[in-house]
Amino acid sequence: MNSISDWDADKFKEDVGFLITRFNSLFLSDISSLLSNPNGDRKKSMRALISLDVAKIQRDLHEVVYKVEDELKNNALVLLTEHDFSELEVQSYLADYFCSGFIKSHLINELNSTLNLLKELTVLAVSHLNVLETNSGSSGFFRGLFKGYTNPTDGVSHVFGQGSMQIEVNSSVQGFNTAAALVGQSIDAVSNSLNNVILEKWNNFGAMLESK
Repeated sequence: MNSISDWDADKFKEDVGFLITRFNSLFLSDISSLLSNPNGDRKKSMRALISLDVAKIQRDLHEVVYKVEDELKNNALVLLTEHDFSELEVQSYLADYFCSGFIKSHLINELNSTLNLLKELTVLAVSHLNVLETNSGSSGFFRGLFKGYTNPTDGVSHVFGQGSMQIEVNSSVQGFNTAAALVGQSIDAVSNSLNNVILEKWNNFGAMLESK
């Protein structure tokens, strides 16, 4: 074994941590700050969500997963080489512990499910935005005025924020928030799964290395 190690554990942790952070941030791209701001412009947030390119997000996520796989495999190669394993042994261990797609195969179903939920949320954002725009601004004023003439009781309720327009908006907000919460939970779950599979694969490899 070499007396001076070429393997940098801190750099390994930093590089893997960067990729995990990148993976987590890709789901909502540049609009996460808009969606998480409780005082933000909701209509602006919906337009940003509608414009999300989910197919591109999927491609970028897969690319990050491949980079994580390469990072683990490359670091394992350095350690195996330092432990003076033969070329044949090195290739055998890499194939056993870090075969092609060894992370993606564990995540693919959960990842696809999360992306499908995100895609459904972008569709829901279209109808939610329509409700918001129909019931706000001048269009909302004239619609409320019209309802006041056709249904005086509802018109009075509208003045106090309890008419059918407010009920429609509140229902739409509640429905969208529920769907958004499910997406958030799914993103958290697949992110945790990525962390867990990385730890499992690397710890299994480390245990093998220590036993030799």
